[in-house]
Amino acid sequence: MSADDELLTVAALQHGFALRGDARAFGLSRSALRHRVRRGDWDAHGPRVLHRRGTPWTKASPLMRAVLDAGPGSVISHTTAAAW
Repeated sequence: MSADDELLTVAALQHGFALRGDARAFGLSRSALRHRVRRGDWDAHGPRVLHRRGTPWTKASPLMRAVLDAGPGSVISHTTAAAW
C-alpha cells in the first residue's frame, strides 16, 4: 500500500481528516505533502491537520478537526459529548 493510500485510509476513518504527522509516518516528505496541498488534494486546517478535499463536511467534522488538532489523547467531553 502506498503512502497516499495509507493516508486516505486514515482519513476515511476520521471524517476526511488526517494529521501531517501521519503523512510523515507513512513516508511522505514535507515537500511531497506540500505538493499535495498545493495541487488541491488536501486542505490545510492549521499546522497539524489536513482535510481531504471533496470529503463531505458533516456535523462531526468540526469535532474531529478539534480533537486531532488538540493532540494525542484528546477527546470530546462534557457538554459537547453529551450533545453529540
